[in-house]
Formats: sequence, C-alpha cells, structure tokens
Amino acid sequence: MNNELVSVIVPVYKVENYLRDCLDSIINQTYTNLEIILVDDGSPDKSGEICEEYARKDSRITVYHTENKGQAHARNYGLDRCRGDYITFIDSDDIAKINYVEKLFSLLKDYDSDMSACSVVKFSNLHEGGGGATESNRNILSTASRNYTRTPVSVLQSSTYWAPLQIIQAKGC
Repeated sequence: MNNELVSVIVPVYKVENYLRDCLDSIINQTYTNLEIILVDDGSPDKSGEICEEYARKDSRITVYHTENKGQAHARNYGLDRCRGDYITFIDSDDIAKINYVEKLFSLLKDYDSDMSACSVVKFSNLHEGGGGATESNRNILSTASRNYTRTPVSVLQSSTYWAPLQIIQAKGC
C-alpha cells in the first residue's frame, strides 16, 4: 500500500466522556502513516489533559490548545498546521472504524480521485433496544456503501484541495 502521509484533524471541545474512544479508534487504524492533529478549542473539561496524555503515548499526535472560537476555527487551525498529502476530519465524539483511512485512501488511488467519502452510522442504530450512547449525537465513520442516516458523509481529500479554502460555520449551526 502507498504510504503517503494522511493528516487527521480532530477539533476537541467538551468531550471528556467520549474522547478516549475517538482517539483509540484513530491510533489503531490499519493505515498507520498518520499525522493526528488535536485542536483543543478551549475546552473547560478534562479534554485538553486527555489530548496531552495521548500525545505522550503516540508520537503521531500533536496537540494545540486555543481559545474557544468554535469548531470551524479549530478545523482551520488544524488545516494551517497539517503536513499531510491527504486530510480528513473526525469529530471528537465519533469513532472511526479500524479501516476508515485505509479504505478511503484505497478508493482515492483506485479511482485517481481527489476526494473519497463514506457514510456514517448513528450509535443508537447499532445497539439493540436503543442502548449505548443515545444521549449524544455520536457517529461511527463507516466505509459501508449505504448511507444509513441523513448525516453528512465523512471524507478524505487531497491536501491540494484544501489549500485555497477556509471553513466557514454559519450562525446557528
């Protein structure tokens, strides 16, 4: 498999109860040439400490601490600092399937594309009787071909795609 660097940007804010699951799912990816950028967006809980704990355990992780300016700012902050040939964003309360990056990267290469996408599956859809993390809006980033929800898909994109862009968050989103 090609071993180009993939930047995984994770904006972090008030997710101390979910962050370890998210980070474990990223550091255990089958595609391992990752640059993992955690942007602590001024989180008032222990999320920043958890980020630092993981950075001490895995040299692929870099943590930045910023004032709280919202998810769009945190993503742009990560974009400005990433070095990868490809970029993906993972929300800090979500979990990526173990082959998430590998599958999306393979699709990019197989179809000579600048972007590949996958569906997301709501946690509440995966547990019998509605158990699990139904109190939150958590997702599993899945490489399944069927889109299970109306939630926007997750993507892996060439870094050249992002060079001229900035993320803008509309008010009320």
